[in-house]
Amino acid sequence: MPLIPNIAMFQRKLGGFPIATYQAGETVLAAGSRTDQLLILRWGNVAIVKDGVEIARVSEPGAVFGEISALLDCPHTADVRALAFSQFHVVHPAALQDP
Repeated sequence: MPLIPNIAMFQRKLGGFPIATYQAGETVLAAGSRTDQLLILRWGNVAIVKDGVEIARVSEPGAVFGEISALLDCPHTADVRALAFSQFHVVHPAALQDP
């Protein structure tokens, strides 16, 4: 069974959420902070930085950020920084649950 059983429905649902926009160099999520939100990459390019070391670059639409913090109810564990103009769907985790 796929992780998202109905991808078309999921994409339609995302279309109803607000969009956050970040310029190159801006911090999207800061380690140690709490947003209680998921950020789902609409398009762009970001770096994940842990303790000053870049551990990944992500540009795949649909990539989710903030999920560890939301699942474990704890602060963000790494910085996410925009490398280019980037847009994210801003989602409260409970909003993705089926009614």
